Amino acid sequence: MQVQNEKLAGDLMTAQNQMNRTEAGALRMKSDIARLSDDVLAEQAECQKLRQNISVMDVELRKHHAEVVEARNVQKAVETELHQCKASGLELCHRFEIESQLRLQAQEENLKLVHP
Repeated sequence: MQVQNEKLAGDLMTAQNQMNRTEAGALRMKSDIARLSDDVLAEQAECQKLRQNISVMDVELRKHHAEVVEARNVQKAVETELHQCKASGLELCHRFEIESQLRLQAQEENLKLVHP
């Protein structure tokens, strides 16, 4: 009976040691889960911050795009006006040439009349 009690005591000690190891493992797992939960919360906060930054950047990009479109429209208008000015300038130059030739011809005619 003594041997059986000693064997049972040994089995009990083994079971208690195994239970202690299991509890220690469970505590490590709980600690790991808590740490991972904190990491997940930190990552979620970072994702939210990034989403907000992306939203701000999207607004800025849309604003910049609108400014670019407006600048292109202004550029087209200026180019059109410049083209019209060039055309008007060429027309004025052509008229000036014709008027100059007519004046020169008139002066030559006057000289022929004065000095035949």
